[in-house]
Amino acid sequence: MEVLAGTQDFMARVRENDSVFEFDYSKVYWNSRLHPEHERLVSEFAKGSSICDVMAGVGPFAIPAAKKGALVWANDLNPASFEAMGNNVKLNKVASRVTPFNMDGRDFIQHAFTEYYKQTAKGSSSLAPLPRCNAGKRAAKPEDPIVIASRSFDHVVMNLPAIALEFLDAFRGLFYRMTGNSTHSGDINLPTIYTHCFTKSDEPEKDILMRACRALGYPEDQYKELTARVHYVRKVAPKKDMYCLSLVLPESVAYATDAEVKRKTDEDSDAQSEDCKLQKTD
Repeated sequence: MEVLAGTQDFMARVRENDSVFEFDYSKVYWNSRLHPEHERLVSEFAKGSSICDVMAGVGPFAIPAAKKGALVWANDLNPASFEAMGNNVKLNKVASRVTPFNMDGRDFIQHAFTEYYKQTAKGSSSLAPLPRCNAGKRAAKPEDPIVIASRSFDHVVMNLPAIALEFLDAFRGLFYRMTGNSTHSGDINLPTIYTHCFTKSDEPEKDILMRACRALGYPEDQYKELTARVHYVRKVAPKKDMYCLSLVLPESVAYATDAEVKRKTDEDSDAQSEDCKLQKTD
């Protein structure tokens, strides 16, 4: 980024969804055109839900969700985004509801789900009411604590459209490794995963679902059986659109055993090796 004239100052302050965000625009990603998508997705989160935000940026999903009454673990690999998110959490007075992380996305998914499961083994937790901004006015009726009852995250957000679908592979066998069980237990909820992505296909829904199947290790010929919804977000180029895939993690994927996970990994490696051979011979 280059300043053509004026002071070389990239610090920005933006208001969105009743929240304030401050960041260095030269070091982080922000697009105000995504305001409707930020608002739409936050509307999906109920009060008392738990959210795992894998590519959180400066907090456009995490902070409004926390204000709404959700518990959020938010991660970003970019140190500048992580720092800005931490500052925005404090600025918006949601530090008791948002825990920032600075990790690789796949490592974060494994860490977050495992640690959350361990913590919830002790029972449900609760969120205290947020500090009031109108302290000088007549005191309102005290708010009750918000109970967080789920044993696993209710929602996962992966907002990195260029590659987010690829990170679905981190959920293969995740619940098997997390719980030590190969079958689903009724007291552990399976999350809804919101994955932003791009497509140039004339059949965008099929293209996105098939790519999700490949990443999950789920049979591609059964893509219509997924509990999923593909939402159009916006056009980013004449033949390139942005979508959001909302997908309930399939039980067969979540509880895949180590052998099944290893077999899928070996198949991926074989496929990559074959691709390399073909490229060399072309």
